[in-house]
Amino acid sequence: MRPSIIPILIRIPATLAATVEILSQTYTGRCDDAQSYTNVDGASTILTTSLIPFIPSANPSDRSNRCTVIYNLALSEPNHHILINQNGGEVRGWVQIDGNSTVLIKATYQFPGDFTQGSSEWIVRGPQLGKFGNLRDNADDTGVRSPCNPAQLQINYQTRTTRTDSQPITQIPVDPAPGEGEWIFSTDLLVYPCFNSRQRRKEN
Repeated sequence: MRPSIIPILIRIPATLAATVEILSQTYTGRCDDAQSYTNVDGASTILTTSLIPFIPSANPSDRSNRCTVIYNLALSEPNHHILINQNGGEVRGWVQIDGNSTVLIKATYQFPGDFTQGSSEWIVRGPQLGKFGNLRDNADDTGVRSPCNPAQLQINYQTRTTRTDSQPITQIPVDPAPGEGEWIFSTDLLVYPCFNSRQRRKEN
């Protein structure tokens, strides 16, 4: 009697055979300076972006603050795609608001040419007088996968101030000490091989 053959499903893990490098970046909006870097942490690469400053606006006509960063990427190996923000993101920063104010923070991730988006959201409740963090977004389904061999990544960072009463939003007019006004966003980049039908035909 011939033994039965049981098919086994093998899950292909993220691989560090290919790594992500930021070649350059451009930014627009209310961010005077944006700096980014990556570092390897276990099975993923962590993308960290520093915005200086990124304090929410108290302007009644526009209580939001936005910054869009375009990252030009390079993969060390071809035929890979990137899964960003699969495990949620983190943020820390500096803000001064009273007890009736709340700051809503959001980061939206998208690969140009693909309409799919992922996002992380955080809330800072007043009173908050100075530095806060690290705030972690643990929501599910926040990640987005790139096409094969992505060349660019776009992240939109946004803050918005709201109040629980009808009074105008006020911020205590105290500037942060040197080095304390920095906002730092971080998220994970997982690198996976692109297994499509064309690639399999070439390999066979």
